[in-house]
Amino acid sequence: MQLRIVLACLVVGIVTEAAAALLDLWRYHPAWLRVANALLVFGVVLGWMSSAFADAPAALRFAVGAGFGIAYEALNLAVLHAWSFPRDRLLVLRGPAALVLGVGLSWGIVPLVVPLLVGPR
Repeated sequence: MQLRIVLACLVVGIVTEAAAALLDLWRYHPAWLRVANALLVFGVVLGWMSSAFADAPAALRFAVGAGFGIAYEALNLAVLHAWSFPRDRLLVLRGPAALVLGVGLSWGIVPLVVPLLVGPR
């Protein structure tokens, strides 16, 4: 893993989760899972993923991140129930299927953009 990429993913996670908490975009059950998600999912999982695919074509980096995101959102909806979206909506996304796909696809932005932000090894 590239430490700069992992740290950048961690910062993205902290900023994302802080903004989501302030704007009440999604809620964790229990609330401490917000911190765990920022550290483990953004920092460790996306940090590793973004490092491992840093030199891959942009489309592949996005696809890997989005694939992970869709699976993670679907797992939460079906099994984990660790977070929820107030009134089953987020911005223009309405309902469980739209949330899984829309939010899941947005996870693809992290491995796509973070390696570009931190620059070459």
